[in-house]
Amino acid sequence: MVSPPSSMSNPDTSSAHSSSPPHPMTPASRRHSDGGAGNSPTTPATGYPSTTHKHLQSLFDAQTSDLDLTPYEKKVIAYLRAKTARPLHHPTEDLPSPQQLLEQQEFKRYLRFQEETTEEKDKFYFQSQEGHPSTIHNHPQSPYDIQTSALNHPPHEKNAIPKLTAKGASSLPYPIKDRPSPQQLLEQQEAKWHQRFQDHANEFEDKYFRQSLGCQAELYRCSDAWYERWEKKTQRIIEQSVEISAVLSGKTEIMRLKEIFNVRGALEYMVHYAKLIKKIGTDCPPGIQAGLNELAKAPEFTKALHDEVASHGLGLTAVTSCIALVYAKVFQHARGNDYIITLYKGDYTANEGAVLAAFLRMQSEWPYGLEWREEMGKGRTKR
Repeated sequence: MVSPPSSMSNPDTSSAHSSSPPHPMTPASRRHSDGGAGNSPTTPATGYPSTTHKHLQSLFDAQTSDLDLTPYEKKVIAYLRAKTARPLHHPTEDLPSPQQLLEQQEFKRYLRFQEETTEEKDKFYFQSQEGHPSTIHNHPQSPYDIQTSALNHPPHEKNAIPKLTAKGASSLPYPIKDRPSPQQLLEQQEAKWHQRFQDHANEFEDKYFRQSLGCQAELYRCSDAWYERWEKKTQRIIEQSVEISAVLSGKTEIMRLKEIFNVRGALEYMVHYAKLIKKIGTDCPPGIQAGLNELAKAPEFTKALHDEVASHGLGLTAVTSCIALVYAKVFQHARGNDYIITLYKGDYTANEGAVLAAFLRMQSEWPYGLEWREEMGKGRTKR
């Protein structure tokens, strides 16, 4: 118990010592000393401004008002209360500074961020896994709790940290040490993408294989249809060839019977044969010379004629002008049968001989064409 100052050892001599502290008169003490008259203003305490407002009745005054104390005890109690009690009119020293307010706000934001981050990590982890046992116990105290327990935090921060830790702990059904690392998460994602790529590749390969099978089946079908048409066409050609061969054989016999198995008969044979194999159209006018004029338009005749002109040094225009009169010229000179169709150059001019040689060379390259040869001199006229 604090001993009262020496000035208070004798109540009769309290005013004689100037070194004693003044006796503050509170409303409660004045009320006791004056017999309950508490309407007079209180005397300001030493060290406080004189503009101090009147305090309300404190809990201490209310508790001591009913005690039967002597004036000396009342003064001691009033002195102790005035010396130790904090004035209620000046609470600014307990208010946090602006820097502390900012730190508190920053800490609150940090706690809220940690809470949201923990929830997001939990959500991402459960989405990345394909199933967890439902009977997993809560993990023990996390390293974060151990670290934060030793920190010297303000009271409100210490109250907030256990709430955050408890909330984070309840949302994690697995130990922190068992959580996958970022590298493991990347490997899991890579494995998923690799599997997805493999599935797409297999699907594309199967689709391509089915398409190739369909194309191959279509190719076989078209090949079979083409082969069938080719067989029919070949058979028709063979049949036509047999017919043509029979017709040409009959034509040759007729030529021998008519004794025109020579250049003249060869030109007639060539026109007849060209009509059979559709080298001369049905719109061609009748007659051997008209047929020869039509055959002169063929590329193979043009090539053979150019070769003859080049080999003999003739003019192409002069030689070409002889085409329209070549059958009449042959009709005058060719008589009798030849063992082999023979072109006697002495019977014709150089230009006419070049035209006849071009016609005979062209027909000799056809199937069932006639053999022919060239000789110098004139042919024999047979009656």
